[in-house]
Amino acid sequence: MKGKILAICTQEPEYARGLSEYILGRRELLFQVMVFLDLEKLRQFINEHRVDLLLLDDIYADTETMDVKQVFMLCDDRNYKETDCYHPIYKYQSGEKIIAEILSCCAEEEGSETILRIQKADVEVIGVYSPIHRIGKTQYALQLAKEFAKKGNTLYLNLEAYAGRQEGEEETGGLTEILYYLRQGCKNMGIRLETLVKHEEAVDYLVPIEMYQDLKSVTEEEWKQLLTEIAEKSIYETVVLDIGDAIRGTYGILELCSCIYTPVVQEETAQRKLEQYRDNLTAMGLDCVLERTIFVEVRELL
Repeated sequence: MKGKILAICTQEPEYARGLSEYILGRRELLFQVMVFLDLEKLRQFINEHRVDLLLLDDIYADTETMDVKQVFMLCDDRNYKETDCYHPIYKYQSGEKIIAEILSCCAEEEGSETILRIQKADVEVIGVYSPIHRIGKTQYALQLAKEFAKKGNTLYLNLEAYAGRQEGEEETGGLTEILYYLRQGCKNMGIRLETLVKHEEAVDYLVPIEMYQDLKSVTEEEWKQLLTEIAEKSIYETVVLDIGDAIRGTYGILELCSCIYTPVVQEETAQRKLEQYRDNLTAMGLDCVLERTIFVEVRELL
């Protein structure tokens, strides 16, 4: 049997149905889900079969330990304390947050990469960059990511100094946290990524770096290493980079892209900037970037 076997044991059938459907709907995860509404039937199953992960309702908190490697207690109380036997999870939160907590614990385990359904050829890195500002580059990059997402798993990364936080979005986590794990030499980057990714329509994205100084501290080699980890250990077939001028190694990152989309406008000052940008690339021996660039004309300044 492929993947890990995840069992849910609760006396709430509707809750079990909803949670199991959500987990099975996450097609990037290789979980086989078993639902039990009776504790004794769960015990019988565990005696005969392997269960890797168990989501156990807190009404069974006093039950004796079962032969399961990781047990998560589904709790009514957000302040339920962790023990050596189980990790508490607040049961009445979104399925996305429940899965994020489970994956975060799994990422600590050796071999947890088997949870992800990684079936892809080479990852395509798409850059969106323009030397001309305030022409709707980010809006264009997001729309482009949505188009790629229709064909396969797509990750959007905003690498601008001031990306603009969405309402209700956390200030921490996201790109900042995944770079922290990268620097710590985390081996299960694919799982870590899944715990941090947010979803907007069909596009997955990481919350951008909040502080300008933090963005500037990321080296070109770290950006390249992160893209390599995403390519080798994640589910994504396409990565769309919304590239700003504040990051280190802008030209080196553009050189990695298989295709670069550059929004432009037919305005005199904008055209002079575009000409200077072309000249800079040629002077640095980066004609390959120009050859892979598609110039997209936008009709008016935003």
